[in-house]
Amino acid sequence: MTRDNLRRLEAAIGRPLPPAVREFFLNFPPGLRTPDQDRDPDFSDFELTDDADALIRMNTDGPDNIWLPEAGPNFFALGSGGCGETWWVDLDDERGAVYFADAGTYAKHSDHVADSLAEFAQGMLDRRRRADG
Repeated sequence: MTRDNLRRLEAAIGRPLPPAVREFFLNFPPGLRTPDQDRDPDFSDFELTDDADALIRMNTDGPDNIWLPEAGPNFFALGSGGCGETWWVDLDDERGAVYFADAGTYAKHSDHVADSLAEFAQGMLDRRRRADG
C-alpha cells in the first residue's frame, strides 16, 4: 500500500490508523499476497489484504461493509471468512490488537487473537509455511 492509498483509507474511515497499523500496511509482508492465478474460486476463507479499495469497502457504508453488532468507532475490519466470521483491529490500541468474532457474535464477545497486526500476520505466515511443508 502506498502512503497516498493509506491517506485515502484514513480519510474514508474518518480517523487515522495507529502508527503500528500504518507501518504494517506500508510494509505488507509479500508472503501474504496470493496471486490471482493461485486463488481457488471455491475457497472463500479469510485472506489478509493491503488493498486500500477493499479495506475502504469493508469499513464504510455499502454492500461490502463488514458489520459487527455493537462495534464502536475503534472497529476496523480486516476481513471475513466464508461463514461470516470477522477479523478486526482495535484502532484505539497503539499496536493494533487483532480480534476474531464468530458469525452473529457481538463485538464485546470477540476473541483476542494477537497483540498486534504484525504478530497476527506472522502467525498467518507461519501457518502457511507449515501447510506448504
